[in-house]
Parts: sequence; C-alpha cells; structure tokens
Amino acid sequence: MSDERMLEEAADWLLRLEEDDCSAAERQAFEHWCAGDPRRGRAVEQMRGLIGQLQSLQEESQAVQAALSSTLAAPRRRRPGALAGLGAAVLGLSLLLAANGDWRHYWLADLRTAPGEWRRERLPDDSVLLLSGNSAVDLHYDGGQRSVELLRGEVLVEVAPDPKRPFRVTTDDGSMRALGTRFVVRREERDTLLSMLHSRVSAQSADGSHTLEVSAGSQARLSRDDVRLVGKVEPAAVDQAWQRHQLVVHDAPLGEVLAQLSSQQRGYWRYDSKALAGMRISAVLPLDDSERALALIEDSLPVKVRRFTPWLVWIEAKGGQE
Repeated sequence: MSDERMLEEAADWLLRLEEDDCSAAERQAFEHWCAGDPRRGRAVEQMRGLIGQLQSLQEESQAVQAALSSTLAAPRRRRPGALAGLGAAVLGLSLLLAANGDWRHYWLADLRTAPGEWRRERLPDDSVLLLSGNSAVDLHYDGGQRSVELLRGEVLVEVAPDPKRPFRVTTDDGSMRALGTRFVVRREERDTLLSMLHSRVSAQSADGSHTLEVSAGSQARLSRDDVRLVGKVEPAAVDQAWQRHQLVVHDAPLGEVLAQLSSQQRGYWRYDSKALAGMRISAVLPLDDSERALALIEDSLPVKVRRFTPWLVWIEAKGGQE
C-alpha cells in the first residue's frame, strides 16, 4: 500500500472515531488496523499532528470547529476508505477556516477578493485599486483624508492627484504616503513589502520611529519599528506579472514562494519551511493554476507533492519524513 493511501485511510479512521455512533467494535477494528503495519501508526500520528497544528493556529478556530462538529451530531453511517461527502466537505471547510484565522475581518472588509480572483476598483476620487487574489481592504475617505487599510493580501495602487487630501496605504506594520502615482503593497507574515513602480512614497514604521522615502524601482520592508530598503524591482516586469496573474521570483526561498502560492488556493497547503530552507527557486509561476505551479516546482527542485483531498496538499523534501 502506498504512503498516500495509508495517510488517506488514517484520516478516514480519525474522522470515524470522532463520530458519536462509533462503536466499540469499530474502535477495536481501528486498533487491529494499526497493529497490522507499523507505518499505519506513524500515518495516524502524522494526521493527528496536522490536526493539532491547525487547532493551534487561532483560538477562534475552536469555535468554528465546535459549530462544524454540531453538523455531524446526527447519527449516520459513512462508507469506509474514502474522505467523501459531508465528511470531506467539513474537513475542507475546517482546514480553510483554521488556515485563515483573520476570516472575520476578511468577510467584513469594504473590498475583498477570493483566492485566485483579481479585482479592479475605481475609488470615489478616481484613484484605482487592483486587488490580487485573497486580499481585503477597508476604505477611509472624508474631507481631509484618503486612506486604504490593507488587511490581507496585495494591492496595486494608482493614485489620482488631490493636493488637499494626501493618499495613504496603511497596514499593521506602518503607513505609506503617496508622493507619486503607482506602487504595490503586500502584507506578509511578519512585515509589509512596498514595491515602487512610479515616482515616490514616504514610508513610516507603525511606531513612528523610522521614515524613509522610497523611489521608483526600489523595494522596502516596513515593520512596527523599522523601515529599510531591501532591493530593486523592474516596474515593467511587475506590471506584466499583474496582468498575467504571475509570480516572478529570482533566487527566492521555496518556503516564501509556497506561502504566496498557497494564499491563492481555497484549501490548506502543509509544508515545513525549515526543512525546505536550503531550497531556492527562480521561476515564473502562475498564481491562478496551482497544479501547473506545483508541477513546475517539482520539476525544478527535489520536492514531493501529495494531494489528499481538494483542500489538503502536503509539500515535502524528497526522502524527508513529515
């Protein structure tokens, strides 16, 4: 039996054991199944470890899990050996919500996009926002300000001139005041990345201790207590990538690339960034075609991709143990 099939069976057993109508005979059959092959016990522990990781992502996901569990309370029988029907749907939704702990802010945002969806929005002042997939913003407009709060994801901004009202993009890491017209802001796990395409932006850390003017062709990272230049960008290449929904990377750590790709998927991608730390990649990857993107990565690097349901994908180094 393949490792993939064994992990699928382990996941199915764990779902069955959580059901109210799971009998003593079924629990004994589970013990017998585990005893039949040492790899089965390891597969069960791997799946339990994954569940534990998901449950620790956000405390609020526990409430989500409780609500989802209530939908399974009615006694029912489910054919063994497959993650199908309602069980798979619940598992997929659980994975999605746990992996996106800020889902409440996302759904209540003024503007948002689904994973894999791109949106162009003209604002009341004729400025334009282009939202990449899985992004969310709140708008704060009044007689004295024009402010876009980036809650999640990435946005390309084209600013319409208005001398009386400065235009700002803010995140938890700081603020960017437009001195020109065109730039990209992306929320990342630990900071915010600013890419200047035209003219200049004045970037300030969240605590106000650092301010930096960033000009066209430059990138800067903002954190709560720092702003620093980190490299160069080619504005024409960035524009082309946005038009084609592509991720262009040059000698980038694989973990960072997977983080950006997985943000455009509706399910959960599991990978160990530390285990993949030695792998770097230069490529042009489609953000709206995960199968092709993963195939390109598998062709370029010694990694293995395992797909268990439409919502669960594991990526690991070849020969590695998860």
